[in-house]
Amino acid sequence: FLAANKSLDTTARSVVEFAIRRAPSGGASAGELLVAFGVTRWRFVQMIREALTQTPSDTRDARTLKRNLLDSLSWAWRAYPDSSTAYVPG
Repeated sequence: FLAANKSLDTTARSVVEFAIRRAPSGGASAGELLVAFGVTRWRFVQMIREALTQTPSDTRDARTLKRNLLDSLSWAWRAYPDSSTAYVPG
């Protein structure tokens, strides 16, 4: 929906899609992120936030979806400054 409505560019789309795929497991490991994007986990979390930043050209539905998606991904990825590794339950 966001890509179809031009609310995400190609780079942002790849970041968001990767983040969504890895969310059920608490995000990706530092190694996976280094290979896939060449960044640290904290930088990748920043990239998610940047990708889902609302813009004036976003429709109301796009803004709502971005906000909700950012909330969900932040929770799933345990997006806090001291989160240097993926969350491992248990």
